[in-house]
Amino acid sequence: MTIKALLLNCDGTVFDSDIIYHQLWHSVLDDLGLQLDFADYARHLLGMSIPRQVAAIVRQFALAINPQVLTSIYNHRLKLHLQQQSIPLVEGVLQTLHFCRHHNITLALVSNSDKATVLSGLYWHRLADYFAVIVTGQDTPHSKPAPEGYQLALTALGLQSRDCLAIEDSANGIKAAQAAGICCAGLNRRYSYDHASDIGINTDINKSIDTGMANADWIVSKHSDIRQHLLQQLAA
Repeated sequence: MTIKALLLNCDGTVFDSDIIYHQLWHSVLDDLGLQLDFADYARHLLGMSIPRQVAAIVRQFALAINPQVLTSIYNHRLKLHLQQQSIPLVEGVLQTLHFCRHHNITLALVSNSDKATVLSGLYWHRLADYFAVIVTGQDTPHSKPAPEGYQLALTALGLQSRDCLAIEDSANGIKAAQAAGICCAGLNRRYSYDHASDIGINTDINKSIDTGMANADWIVSKHSDIRQHLLQQLAA
């Protein structure tokens, strides 16, 4: 297989955002007298769009609250966070973007997140120009695990699914890519954050959480593994 394009998920693959998003939800629910630990967040909410997360939270906690109100509260706190600081990059992703540009591998971003959040991070880190196609949660009627985002990216790129490789870090993302016929590597590095223990998160939490990585076509633990695979493909 000659890889012509690399299609990246956004959160957890480009941006090191999972812990930050959990902290925001933790603060919102704490105000309601509820607790959401990181293990539950990872099991039930990771890889979902915000509307799907809100629906899951309302259902899980049997909340008598308008979902739109809960969404507004969360989005307001996310906006405040992004005004104060950017979400950091996943270690090694910048090198992967450089590698793809050097070897003429087209890059696309396929995300469940809203356009403003995605573009804010890309512009902050000056990464927008790396991506030929950017698909966000507002561009398709259904979010992952539905395949529409990847199908839209394929159409925009003018490529067949066999020409592409997707990188995802959640079960929903893997399902979406594979449903679009794209080979998908699972980036299983979510619970090894250097700063996780600093905010009270057990860095061994991955041992007790089924992340859905088993369904990926193959699994990597870091971006250098992705670059090594691409290099092997180029040399074949």
